Amino acid sequence: MKNILFTLPLLAAVLAAPAPELATERPERCGPTSNCEAVVEDGSIVYRFKLGMEPGSEDYKSRFSGLSKRDSTTTDVILGKTQIDYGCDASIRKTLNGAIEKLCTESGCDGGSDYSRDVDWTDGGGAPVPTGIKVTVEGAWHAKNSKEAYNDAVMATVNPKSAVPEERRWRQNGFQGDVVGICKMSKFPNYIHISRFNGNNMQDEIIINVELEKNEDLCLATSVLGAVAGAVNGVAGGFFGVASAVCGSG
Repeated sequence: MKNILFTLPLLAAVLAAPAPELATERPERCGPTSNCEAVVEDGSIVYRFKLGMEPGSEDYKSRFSGLSKRDSTTTDVILGKTQIDYGCDASIRKTLNGAIEKLCTESGCDGGSDYSRDVDWTDGGGAPVPTGIKVTVEGAWHAKNSKEAYNDAVMATVNPKSAVPEERRWRQNGFQGDVVGICKMSKFPNYIHISRFNGNNMQDEIIINVELEKNEDLCLATSVLGAVAGAVNGVAGGFFGVASAVCGSG
């Protein structure tokens, strides 16, 4: 699947993003001498740390020791093409934040564990029933306060443009007649991948996967992806430098 890349200037306000400029290709990064490599996952190009060069390694320390300026920092934001229901009257941010708080520390995330919670859900064929939603989080970083910054960035991807509201009417037969109701929910991608780069090297990243029984394969509009990138740009302190957003695997 061909990715569409946007580059936006650093913003002070989270959602005050100008119209994005369409770039013809990704910036040069993750070359032969870098600490990362490009791999294809579910038809999308993503970047991974090379073995032995991840945060905490001697190679990583030598590359980033003494680094203080963020002038060359850029960030990729990839949102999956699969949108899922996050539950009736359920908070998308609460689900994602709960997973990060449980699975991540100041040194990274436990990708071998998961975070689960029950939400009410219906496809419209009957009353909402408890349905499990499971979240896994992978993350690798070294800088102080990275967990907080990445949590803020993930929360920033969820906004009125990217979280599509839906009112799902349901009907269920009862002994005394039909029972009807409305399930108010939001649809949002099930995959979030945020990677921060400094020059040709990857500095840190977070990868989130969310599972629910019902999902829908649909990329967000390019204008929405631009707004998501602008929101991540607005994370305090310019932690993520210049961010870009694409529709990718998931």
